[in-house]
Amino acid sequence: MEVCVYEHVSGGGYAGRELPGWGLAEGYSMLATLLEDFKSLGCKVSTLLDSRVKAEGLKADVIKKVDSSLEAEGMLEDLVSKADVTMIVAPEHDGVLSKLVRLAEKHSPAVLNCPSTFFKKLPGKAEILEALKAGSVRTPETLVLESPETSAPLKGWTRFPAAVKPSLGAGCLGLSLAPNRSRLEEAVKHAWKASPSKILVQRFVEGLHGSLLLLASSSEAEVLSLNLQILDFTQDGRVKYLGGLTPLPLRESSAVIAEGLKAAETLISNLKGFIGIDFVLAEGEPWIIEVNPRITTSYLGLRKTLKDNPARLLLEACLKGRLPRKVRTEGFAVYLRAKPSRLTEAFECYSPTGVEGMAVLWSESLENLLSKAEKLNFKFSLKN
Repeated sequence: MEVCVYEHVSGGGYAGRELPGWGLAEGYSMLATLLEDFKSLGCKVSTLLDSRVKAEGLKADVIKKVDSSLEAEGMLEDLVSKADVTMIVAPEHDGVLSKLVRLAEKHSPAVLNCPSTFFKKLPGKAEILEALKAGSVRTPETLVLESPETSAPLKGWTRFPAAVKPSLGAGCLGLSLAPNRSRLEEAVKHAWKASPSKILVQRFVEGLHGSLLLLASSSEAEVLSLNLQILDFTQDGRVKYLGGLTPLPLRESSAVIAEGLKAAETLISNLKGFIGIDFVLAEGEPWIIEVNPRITTSYLGLRKTLKDNPARLLLEACLKGRLPRKVRTEGFAVYLRAKPSRLTEAFECYSPTGVEGMAVLWSESLENLLSKAEKLNFKFSLKN
C-alpha cells in the first residue's frame, strides 16, 4: 500500500515565506511519527518537505523538497495521485484543512480525514459549538462575533475572565484571556489578527485542561487516549500550548469519556479518522471546549503508550469501518516543546530546524516519568 502523508506547516505550505512560530514543531513531529508508523506496517510512504526543514531521520521512501508555496499544491497533487491512501495534517486556519482535504478527495482513492462535507456543514469552531449545544453537550456560554466591527454585543457580556479565540485556528492560535471588560476588545482584535474568521468569546472555565483523542469510522467512535494539556497562561493574557501527558490518570475519567463520546455522537455522521476533543474538568464536571476534526499533537503520547500501531487502527477505521474492541496501553508518555540542547538521551526529539522541537519521553511509571521531566525543569500539575 502506498501512503501519502502531507503536513502543511513543515511540508511546504509556508515555503518562500517566514516559517510560523506556532505549529511548526507540533506539525513536524506528527509528520515524522506518522511516517514511521505507516512505514512499520510495510507501506510505501511519500511526503513533501519545506526545503528549510531537515529530512534526516524521516522514515519515508519519497521526500520531495518544496522551495515555494506556489508549487506545493501541484507537487501534492502529483504525490496524492500516485498513492492508494492520503492523510492530511493541517490547521483549520484560513480554511487550509478543508481545502487540502478536497484536493486529496479529488486525486486519491482514499482519504484518512473527516470528509469535505464535514467542513462544508461545520466550517469552524463556532458552528461545531452550535451543533454541540443543540445536542445538549455541556459547553460553556459562548458569544460569536462576525468580526471586530460587529462588537456591539460585547456590551452585554458579563462573564469574566473570558477566553477569546478565532473560529478557524489551532494550537492556541489567537487565543487569549480577557480578565475584565477593558481587555476584551483587545483580545477580540488579537484573535482576528491571528485568523480573520468568526470570533468566539467564551466563559473561561477554571479547572484541569485536557483532551481526548478519538478514532471515528463515520458510524461510531472510540476513545483512544485521555490526555493532560500543558498550557502557559502569560501575564499579558496570551495562552501557549507547551505539550501534554498521556494517559491522564483521572478519578472522573468515566464522566469525561462519556461527555466526549456524547459530543462525537452529535457529529458522528460527518466524523472519520482521528478526532481531538478539548475539555476542562471543573469541580468534577467535564466541559467540552471544542472539537477538532483532525489529528492532534497528543498522537505523540498515544503511539508511545498504545500496545498497537495507531496507524493500523486508522487504516482499519477509515477503509473497513472497523474500530478496536479494546484499547490496550502501557506506561505513560510526556511530550513537550523544548530546545534539543536541553535534553538528555532519554528523550526522543523531533526538531524541524534544530532550534526547537517536540521532546517525547516514556516510562512505565508516572512517578518516574515526572521525576525525569522535573530534572530538566519541566513542571506541570495534575490537579484541578
